[in-house]
Amino acid sequence: MNNFSSSDPVFGGSMEIGGKGSVMGFGAGLSLMQFKDATSPYIPIYADICLYTNERKARPILQLKGGYGVYNNNAAYGVKQSGGIYFNPSAGLLVPIKKRDLIFALGYLYSEITSKLNNGYVQASTTGHMSGWSLNLGVKL
Repeated sequence: MNNFSSSDPVFGGSMEIGGKGSVMGFGAGLSLMQFKDATSPYIPIYADICLYTNERKARPILQLKGGYGVYNNNAAYGVKQSGGIYFNPSAGLLVPIKKRDLIFALGYLYSEITSKLNNGYVQASTTGHMSGWSLNLGVKL
């Protein structure tokens, strides 16, 4: 029953506060998920923790994004889908360029989707997941 996929990237942004070496914040993103022939927006809303060294040169960075993926799809055949856990740890480099910092990180993305079937004859519920590598590119303002 979990025949969903997304080949589109997740676009998003974060607001962060903190000192040198670590920041905390929150963010949101947007992607399109497809189930059979129905396409619906998938919106991850997450807390963001970022750790790095204090040097001004290129330096290693660790990021952890965790939260909830908002998804609502009333697909055909009596299947209703909703979101679930969103988790994206990553590691990479923070590179200073003038007054901005560029972030390049490779991570692992995990998200859950719950599918419920109720077509008048059959009732069933299952939770599936999507997972895979993620490439995080960003600019710190």
